[in-house]
Order: sequence, then structure tokens, then C-alpha cells
Amino acid sequence: MPIRLNPDTDGEVVWCKRIDPARTVIENIPLAKSGHRFGDMLLNDGAAVGHRKLEDGTEVPVFNELQLLSKSAYKTFSVTAYTQVKQDVEKLKELCRNSGVEMEDWSTVRMLCKQCSEGTTHTDHDHELHVDEDSGRYIGLAAINHEAVQEALAGWRVITLCEHSALVLELE
Repeated sequence: MPIRLNPDTDGEVVWCKRIDPARTVIENIPLAKSGHRFGDMLLNDGAAVGHRKLEDGTEVPVFNELQLLSKSAYKTFSVTAYTQVKQDVEKLKELCRNSGVEMEDWSTVRMLCKQCSEGTTHTDHDHELHVDEDSGRYIGLAAINHEAVQEALAGWRVITLCEHSALVLELE
């Protein structure tokens, strides 16, 4: 279910696993500026504020975070993977999964203004996704330790012959 983190400020929406009607666990890797991590447990509001569409067109309600209940042990890292080949990105995801690392392609993150995010759409601007094809893929990683991420990236470089930027610890 989608939960809006920090609804009074930047309002990033992430996907969460519902534990009960009031608690969820983050299943995405939130951007570091949110102050949240993969695996954090949240208290969420019961009133929906906006909707998101699934790939099949189904609309699902978005709920606001009320409070961080429990911070996870995961750290958030980022790296730029210098490839535009989908199979290379999928291989990195597979290697990460095998190393106990969560991975997301942050290059596909779409920013919405508060009005649009909360369901009051307007036409004053567009929210089209613009990905710079030449700069590589901006990857978010979540792991309990730095070594697991380094291991997955090293394997990826050997298998795909691709390079990546220096690994950045975004949120400890």
C-alpha cells in the first residue's frame, strides 16, 4: 500500500507492507532526504489522501505517515551505474538480492507537486519523467552492511563489464 512520508514537507510516496490497519513496513528504498529507510515501521493515518495507479490501471488509496515507530537496521547507499541496458540493471538487481541487498532504480522516480500528489490534479505544469540517457542509472541500495553492497557491485562489474561511480552512504 502506498504511504506518503513526511506529508507536511516533501511528501515522498513509497510502497509498504501493511501489518495491521495502522502500521506498515517500508518496502521501497526511500530517498535519503526523507530520513527514512527500507524496513522502517510506520504508524499511518486511516484516511486516504490521494491515489496512485497500479500498472493495470487500478487506483489504490495513499495514506499519510503519522509517525516513525521503529527504525530499521538498513543503511541507504547510492551509486550511478554507467549503463542504459535493461539486462545490466536486472543483473545488478539479481546480484544484490543474492547478497541480501535491496536495490531500486531511482532514475525512474517521478516528483509530483503537493496538489497532484494528494489527488488535486491541475494543468499548470507537467510531471513527465525525463531520464538523462547518457548519465547512467541512479541506483538506490539498502543493506545492513557496506561489504554486502561492495560484493554485489564487484560481481556486477565482472559479469557485465560495466562501471559505476563511487558508492555513497546516503543515510546511516
